[in-house]
Amino acid sequence: MVALARVADAVIGLASHTAWHGRGRPATYPRLDRHAPAIRQHPRAGRCGTDPLLAVLPEQADKAEALARAAIRIAAGRPIVFLYRWATPIPTPLRLPSARNDPALDDPGARQAVVRVEYLVDQVHAVRRYVFLSSAYAPSVVTGLWQTLRPQQTLVVAEDQGLLRGIQADRVYRSIDCAVPVVHYVKHWERC
Repeated sequence: MVALARVADAVIGLASHTAWHGRGRPATYPRLDRHAPAIRQHPRAGRCGTDPLLAVLPEQADKAEALARAAIRIAAGRPIVFLYRWATPIPTPLRLPSARNDPALDDPGARQAVVRVEYLVDQVHAVRRYVFLSSAYAPSVVTGLWQTLRPQQTLVVAEDQGLLRGIQADRVYRSIDCAVPVVHYVKHWERC
């Protein structure tokens, strides 16, 4: 029975991986949290209603925790999308992605960072989503995610701000949270 479940995981993972790459898109893996309402994308996403806040988590857990604190403080009830770029390479046919598992679970740094961030956002009951993306993908993929989400504000630690060089922010400013420099990119999207 266990072998059948593993075969089913492999088939589903291979089909998903092939479908995404067939459309020219990278495979991204959201972590689904059943306790928080979904962030729904609709044709006018980002123009009406609540704009999400995008936080690009660094690999170090202590810096990820500081960035999460800043994101929670700024979000003020808005949904937060946490983007984590894990360090493992793009899955190969020898190691297929699974529909049941987060790919970042194999990365101990990702596990520690996400657990610390989840603890903080769970305390304030923030609406959040996680997007895991392999660091093998170019920063243009992060720019594409930014354009899809249309966040009003994007946060990143200063050392990782090269990931966001493709975005066109209206204003950029810096703050320090728990001795970690955080860069804020503010964008005022066209409203309805």
